Parts: sequence; C-alpha cells; structure tokens
Amino acid sequence: MTAEKNADTITAKVSEHLPAKQKLAIEFKGKLKNLVTEYQYITTCIDDEELADNLGDVLGKVGFINNTHAASDSFEKLTQKLVYDLKKGHLMLVHYQTKMGGKTIIDLLRAIKRKDPRTPFKNAVIPVFKAKPDSDKLQKLFLLLGGFDINFAIFVTPGATIEANLEAVLRDLDYFQGLLKKNFALDEIEAPPPVSQSIREGAGKVDEYKNLLDQAEMLMDDDPQQAIELFTEAIKLKPDFGALIKRGDVYYNGREFLNALSDYREASGLKKSAADPYAKMSACCFALARETAQTKGPEDAKKWLDRGFDALDDAEAIIEELEDEAVLHPEKALDNPYGHIISALTVADIRGLGLQDEEDRIDEIMTRTLAKSKESSFAVIGDDIDSKIDYAILLARSKYYHEAENVFREVITQDKDSAGPAFNNFAIELRKNGEYGKAVDIYIELLEYDVPDKDIIRQNLITGGLHYAKKLRGDFENEEAESVYKKILENSGRIDGREWVLCDFAMLNFETHNKAAAASRLMEAVYINPKLLRSERFNKNYLDLVRLSREMVSKFTDSGTS
Repeated sequence: MTAEKNADTITAKVSEHLPAKQKLAIEFKGKLKNLVTEYQYITTCIDDEELADNLGDVLGKVGFINNTHAASDSFEKLTQKLVYDLKKGHLMLVHYQTKMGGKTIIDLLRAIKRKDPRTPFKNAVIPVFKAKPDSDKLQKLFLLLGGFDINFAIFVTPGATIEANLEAVLRDLDYFQGLLKKNFALDEIEAPPPVSQSIREGAGKVDEYKNLLDQAEMLMDDDPQQAIELFTEAIKLKPDFGALIKRGDVYYNGREFLNALSDYREASGLKKSAADPYAKMSACCFALARETAQTKGPEDAKKWLDRGFDALDDAEAIIEELEDEAVLHPEKALDNPYGHIISALTVADIRGLGLQDEEDRIDEIMTRTLAKSKESSFAVIGDDIDSKIDYAILLARSKYYHEAENVFREVITQDKDSAGPAFNNFAIELRKNGEYGKAVDIYIELLEYDVPDKDIIRQNLITGGLHYAKKLRGDFENEEAESVYKKILENSGRIDGREWVLCDFAMLNFETHNKAAAASRLMEAVYINPKLLRSERFNKNYLDLVRLSREMVSKFTDSGTS
C-alpha cells in the first residue's frame, strides 16, 4: 500500500466518527479545490434558514470565503448587496422564495440587471430550488433563466434531512466545476490569434469607461457634482443609455430639470424601445411647468404641461407594446413598468393654478394608471420605498385613503426612518383634498416617531388643525372643534403660532357664550405674544375678541382707579 493510499485509509477511518457536516467538508475539500481556486469568494442567499446556516458553515470548511445575505432583507437592500458581490466576482447561490407582493427569483434577477445592466450572470449565479427538477413549473422557469444566460441550477429535496441536502448542494457544485473545466478547455482550443496593439488600446478604454461609471455611481448621492463630471467623462468615451439616464437622474435630483431633460431625450434616441426615458422626460416637464407657473403665471406653464403629456403618452404606448410581447415571451416581462409614470404623476400637481382642463387630464391619466397598478399590486411599481411612497401619494390624491394608508404603513414597517416622508406626504395630500381631520391625526402620530424637523410637523399640525376646527364650527359641531383645539395645543409644544390657536379657541368660547373661558384664552394668547392686540391680523379677523380685550382693559383700569 502506498503512503498516499494509506493516508486516505486513515482519513476515511477518522471521518467515520465525525459529525456529518465535517465528513462532508473533508470529502469535498479536495473535490472542489479547483472551484475554490477559481472562485475564492462565494455568496449565499438562501431563504431556508436551516440550510443557510449549515451550508455557510460547510462552504467555509471546504475553503471558500463565504459571504451570507439574509433573503428576508428588504428587496431593495438585497438587490444592492447582490449587485456589489457580483461586481467583485463572487460565485453566488440564490434560493429566493416568493415574497409578500409577489416577488420571485426572476424579479430579483431583473432588479439586479436594472441596477447594473453589465452584471454577468453566466457561471456566476446558480439558483437553488427546493423541488423536483422535472416539474412542469420548473421547466417553464428554466426558459426564463435562459434569458439571463443562466444554464445551471442546484436542486435539494423537500422533506429530506439537512445532511442529504447539504450533500446535494456540494455534489452539484462538483458537477458545475466539471462543466466549467470543459468550457475553459473549449476556450483554449478556440483561442483567438495574438491581440494587436489597437485592440489592447481599445480594451484599455473599455476598462477606463467601466471605472468612470463605477466611481460615478458610487458618488451619485454623496457628491452629485463630482458624479456628473465622471459621467460626462464616460459619455465622451461612449454615449451610453445607462450613463445618460443616471447623469439625468443626478441633474433631476439637483433640480437642474433642463439638463436632465436633455439627457433623458438623448437616452431615448439610443434605446427607442425603453419607456423609462419618456416617463422621466415628463417628470422634468411637469416640474418645469410648476416653476414657470410660479414665475410667469399659469398660462405660460401650459407649454411644459403639453410636452409632459406627450412624453407620458409615448411611455404608455411603449409599455403596452412590451406587455403584448411578454404574453408570447414571458422572459421579456417588464419589471416595475409603471413606476416612473407614477413618479412623474406625483410631480404633476397643478391644483389651485386654475388650469382645469389640464388638471382633468392628469386625473384621467392617474385613474388609468392606478387601475393598471391595482391589477398586479406591487408587481408593476417595484418594491423599493420610493416607488411605494409615490404609489401611495397617487392613491391618496385619488381619494383611496384606506389603500394609501396601508401602503404608507407598510413603508414604515419596512424602514422606520421613512416615517417622516411617508406620513408627511400622506398628510399633505389629505390637507389638499380637504381631509383636515385625518391629516391632524397623522401629524400627531408622526410626532411619536424619531423624525427630524419636528417643528415643521407641529407648524403643519397648527395649519391643518385650524382649518379643520373652523370647518367644524361652521357645521355647528362645537364639541368636536373644541377637541381639535385641545389636541393642537397638547401636541404643538412652544412653536410659533400657538397664540392663533388660542384666539380661535377663544372665538369658539365666545360663540358658545362662555365669555370667561374666552377671556382666559385671550390672556394666555397675549402672554405668548405681547404684541398680539396691536397686530393687523388680530384686529382684522377677531372683532369679537377686540371688543372683549377692550372690555377687559376697561375693567382693569376701573379697578385700578377705584
């Protein structure tokens, strides 16, 4: 017996007494040596918690540097993490079960491609399925995976022991390693002739271009001006659709709407079958319409509104064509098709400008878009927080308050830091639609969260609450109005404007013939703002209190004289 065979025999005898995971690690450490060399880093995103924990442990013992992500992470965060790991050249095992909102592994792959279209999937992403490989459902799924250039998957058996499924994963990785070896051998046989100097220079420019894009994308939020400069350098090398869209996004977020519009228009010329540039163009036009209305008047805003409507029509037409095509080719199904249209419609708020025809047209488009989005819940708008907030704003604007509140609360459950923008946007829409009572309750609830700029929320609470209480008084619902004034005073702290709440409250007391309470609240208001009685607002809007204040002064004067 040779020394090598003797060592194998000893190893086999020792492994008999080891736990199952260690035995598997010992068995496959040698078998997967080449795969570990090719892919030092491996990322696992496994929905089955028991399989995830044990697989990560065994892969580490086999020799991989394992990076584990929880498949229960929010869809957006998970997408970002997987894009990052794929860019770093990790081998990735993904087992992603359908989530609330209908998200599947196909949606996840689409989201990764949308975030970085250059991300390679071939020989980099291996789906893991807990199912029999010959099921009809999986055969259809393979057709979709083929559209992503994925031609290998791992199967574990439902109900099998964890050890059996671990062995199945490792055995399939060994088989995958063999396929890679064949591919590499084929590549060597069909190797191209020596690379010329001009090709090498071209490759250098490609690397430079990719580096510029990577750096620009990383700086989009933290240093937008530097991101624009880097995108511009990349676009000089190659006017690319994705680079133009992203530079346009940076311009848009910086309120440079004309520059953003120019980039989106150029991008639409490079990829005429894409709807996103047209939807983004419409958002720019609607934003420019609002700016023009403020500086030059509503009539001058019409030209931008018309251009925005034309761009939205183009976006809708393209989406409808692609949806028809997806019926025959499911792998081409759109991910988040109406998200950018919904986002553009949130900008198209021209209420109060007197442009009734244009306002009616926006309402018509909103109704049509919401009808389409409701058919598939979140599948048409994306799972990220911004998309959900935009969708909920449209629901609230269209007076679907219950549905809107459910979405806003889902956003807050997903990320508590989003409580501010979620609830504040909801309250704004409620106020604009005259739903002041619900807006007051939302502002009070929002103050319970750890959000910045609470004084702005308190100020909005006062504004909305005064409108609501005034309406209640007009309907002779005096007890309800009194309750509103008390809520405002209890939750507004020491913010400026409390004196006017007290004046309105005093007017209610005066109207209900409670002169003593009115006088008490008027005195409290004067204590907060000593200049109150001399202010134009007080003397113009509170005539009963003006007379009451004079009576009080007269009594104090007479009392002092006597």
